[in-house]
Amino acid sequence: MDDASTACEDLKFFEKRLTEVITYMEPRCVRWRMVLLAVTISFVFTAFGWVSDSSLSSMTLYDSLMLHPLFSVSFPVLIILFTVFGIHQRILGPYIIANRCRAALSPFSLSCDDNGKTHEGPRGSIEFRLSTSQFNLDYLHSDPPSNLEESLGDTQSLLQTASSTAGTTAAVAATSAFQSTNTTDMMLLVEPEGLALIPWNKMGGYIAQGAVYFFKLFIIIGGAIPYVFQYVEIHHRRNASGFSLFVCLALCVANILRILFWFGKRFDVALLAQSIVMFLAMIAMLEIAVRMNAKHTPKPQRKSLLRL
Repeated sequence: MDDASTACEDLKFFEKRLTEVITYMEPRCVRWRMVLLAVTISFVFTAFGWVSDSSLSSMTLYDSLMLHPLFSVSFPVLIILFTVFGIHQRILGPYIIANRCRAALSPFSLSCDDNGKTHEGPRGSIEFRLSTSQFNLDYLHSDPPSNLEESLGDTQSLLQTASSTAGTTAAVAATSAFQSTNTTDMMLLVEPEGLALIPWNKMGGYIAQGAVYFFKLFIIIGGAIPYVFQYVEIHHRRNASGFSLFVCLALCVANILRILFWFGKRFDVALLAQSIVMFLAMIAMLEIAVRMNAKHTPKPQRKSLLRL
């Protein structure tokens, strides 16, 4: 009873401390959300004004940024907020703490809500380990097979199957060797007159053009290749807890601005295609991240970024 009462008191102290930490972090998160909302709104409106400027195509990038000082300030501030201050973690601080506590409490069939209140969690992990251990103990203490002749018969059938498989493999190898020998015997000889028909003087240009197309293709799809593996990993784990949605937000905004800038001042089509491919990749990552997070978050605990 003393151990049980001590564990109960420890759990109550943990719940009280976790509630205090989350309550202390809430006002600070609200302030960071207000800052992010103000900077984002300023950036969106000034970016639209910068892109829709008719004189953009007839001046340099530096001059266009000097004509739009609010955009020139809001864009670096937005980048600094994400890279230096880590605002994508600050605005979700209590949610991150609650998720880490759920991961730590899940092996003990416990969980907690976003406010730090502990409650009974889903069971299954410890019970599964106990059932597996019991199965292993039953198997180790089970009696050996009583029918020895039947066991020998099964062993003999397995050996016959292995022998037939080995014989088939040897036959396939011999057939392959015979076919390769016939192929060597039937090899054709290339005459010098045939080699003269190949345009060797144009081969360098063809190789260079192929290399240019290859590098353009890599520029188009190279930026989205890492997210393909991340998409597969999230789909395999059925959980997107380690993926930040603000990465998709920043890349979507950046690629939308680049696409809009192309209509004002044309640049290489490969860069335009790269922006389109990256934008579609971010949309796919947003879809799977939101879908997986919705499966693991109950409806009463779901929160919106705009709900301050």
